[in-house]
Amino acid sequence: MKKTLRIIFLLLVTFTLILPAAGLSGETSADRVEPEKIVLKGSHNLAVGKSIRLKAAVKPAGASQEVKWKSSDKTVARVSKNGKVTGIKAGDVTITAVSAENPKVRKTWSITVHAKPVKKIKLSATATTLYLDVHKTVQVVAQVSPQGAYSTLEWKSSDKKTATVSDSGFVTARKAGTVTITASAVDGSGKTGSITLTIEKKEPPFPEPEEGQPVHYYALLVNNCNYVHITRLPSTKHDAKAMKNALAGLNQGWKITGKSDLTGSQIAAAIPKAFEGATASDICLFYYSGHGSEDMDYNPGALMGIRYNGDSATDDLLTAEKLRDQLIRSCPGKVIVILEACGSGAVIYDGDPLSWAQSSGSFSRAAVRAFSDVSGTDPRTGELLSHKFTVLTTCEHGDYGVNLPVVEGCDSGLLTYSIVRTLGCGYPDGRYSGSMAADTNGDGLLTLGELKISANAYLKDIKNKFPDATTQVFQYFGDDQMVLFSR
Repeated sequence: MKKTLRIIFLLLVTFTLILPAAGLSGETSADRVEPEKIVLKGSHNLAVGKSIRLKAAVKPAGASQEVKWKSSDKTVARVSKNGKVTGIKAGDVTITAVSAENPKVRKTWSITVHAKPVKKIKLSATATTLYLDVHKTVQVVAQVSPQGAYSTLEWKSSDKKTATVSDSGFVTARKAGTVTITASAVDGSGKTGSITLTIEKKEPPFPEPEEGQPVHYYALLVNNCNYVHITRLPSTKHDAKAMKNALAGLNQGWKITGKSDLTGSQIAAAIPKAFEGATASDICLFYYSGHGSEDMDYNPGALMGIRYNGDSATDDLLTAEKLRDQLIRSCPGKVIVILEACGSGAVIYDGDPLSWAQSSGSFSRAAVRAFSDVSGTDPRTGELLSHKFTVLTTCEHGDYGVNLPVVEGCDSGLLTYSIVRTLGCGYPDGRYSGSMAADTNGDGLLTLGELKISANAYLKDIKNKFPDATTQVFQYFGDDQMVLFSR
């Protein structure tokens, strides 16, 4: 019996060893997963002397993951058998991953090698405290050194439930708490920079002017003319020049900052610098002449930076909400906003003038509330109830701004032209003629209420001469008694 069991055991062992060789194990060539494509992940930028690692995934799942790496120019960058790419000299190179199982399956990856690696990243923001009830966005600005290093960074939030950050450093608060925003170099240098933001539920009350304090006037005049991807606007230069000269020739002591051809981010960054030193007793004027957008899905009421390319989701749009955030942080006192742009009416209009279903959704939330403080807007008229902002815009919601040759050989924006002429100044020289037509009571003080009446009269006359301008309206909401101009 023992001998019989021993024979059976030996037969079983032999049979088990023979099965794989006989192809009976189930692992046939027909069951092998063939590679179909390779997916690569990594950075497209690298600094000389630094390394990055490319990760290759062979698809579909189950295929052999073994790949071989090649560099198109080993004098620019070399690649190891594990996908580690090292920069040798400045230039462009293509790295190719080839399936070891099937050489026909391959994937290329372009890399630019930069001469200087990032050595330091410094992050800053105009405000490190955000408030959920009012202004809950801020742009974190990164200063990368040395000059010439690759400055595009990878942004991350330590807690996305508290705050999120975009690819260009715009931070949006989600709930109260603290969050750390980190920007990392992608050139293989491993350098990072970080900043901690605090998010609170409610904003503290606005400071009130101290009695007897003198009023100072600050102005930031932005004109965007030389757009990279869309139509240039030569008239914006005339608008800004006329507005600057008119301001300088009227009230004494204006601190005027002029800026041309800015991106959306640069407009936002220019605001705190232009209004630095302003107190709760002062008046700040923000003026913009350029392209505008009121895309209902993404950016209701937005100023277009010069690199805007037609993509409504681009970061080169400064939305009304972001503009308001910057102004409210930078201007403790009252603020006048003048917008010579298409879509400018989307900033302040409330209601349903067109058939867009979004007019009561994202449009109302982002655009109407953008320039109203915690007191909100009148639900019947849409007028701002804010004591802080007065807004003058070119168009009604849904209309396009029109630049017309109101002066021979010189196109202008209609809103700007009307304001400047109402002030008794020429266009585009802005030279004061000796009297303010809008000063109906002759006290030498021009209130915004007086300005509205007179400027509307100018617009009416222009519309009669130029049928293309029939949609233009002087939209105005705010403090009728505020004195902005005087002699």
